[in-house]
Amino acid sequence: MRGSGALQRRSSPLPQNAITLYVMSYSIMEALFDGRVIPWERRVELTGKRKSALQKIESEKRYFIEKMSLDDCRRFEEFEGLLVSEHHCEDVDTYAHGFTLGALIMMEVLDKKGAHSGQIEA
Repeated sequence: MRGSGALQRRSSPLPQNAITLYVMSYSIMEALFDGRVIPWERRVELTGKRKSALQKIESEKRYFIEKMSLDDCRRFEEFEGLLVSEHHCEDVDTYAHGFTLGALIMMEVLDKKGAHSGQIEA
């Protein structure tokens, strides 16, 4: 690792409220590589609207489960698991695409900066 040695390897990810300060102070690439910043572990803001929607979803799920046979309940839970799995895959794909676009933008900005000044400052 680079720097004065103040950056130490962590065995666990940083708390979410520390990520912004951490990213401002150290290399995001090192943090991602070393596992100190884990993109899919993000703090979810539970706004009143979102909390209300989640409660309504649970209420509707209970309603339907009470009306179903045992076999239908099992199939419904398997179906719900498939939906969760698909949603996770979509999140991973979205993150990968966004990260790639961000890296390409950064490379272009640094390339343009180097073309104007003759060199890129570290």
